Amino acid sequence: VRSLYSRFIVLLEQRAAGKHVTFVASLNKAMQDQNWESAVMHFTKGAQSVRNADEYTPIPEWEAFAEEAEAVSDTVRLAKTTFMFGFEEGTLVSAWRQGHWILLDEINL
Repeated sequence: VRSLYSRFIVLLEQRAAGKHVTFVASLNKAMQDQNWESAVMHFTKGAQSVRNADEYTPIPEWEAFAEEAEAVSDTVRLAKTTFMFGFEEGTLVSAWRQGHWILLDEINL
């Protein structure tokens, strides 16, 4: 989300420097509060407003940004509803299950 934020600020400054002060302030608040859903919503809303501009012609950077924002939005939604951690056996247990020799040297220390 943070890398998307950096790209968004750069793109916004190139498009309309200083015009969206309240919007950027709201986005900064969401980033500070680590409210990723709100931040991603700001990204998609900003990209949509650029698309809806009167003089808009497709800009590859904004199109790529909008696609990435959608992907991050899906990830943020999934992160809220799914379990993010999983158990993975360590090297010792994997070796033992596969029947490999295990040398436990100086285990008393």
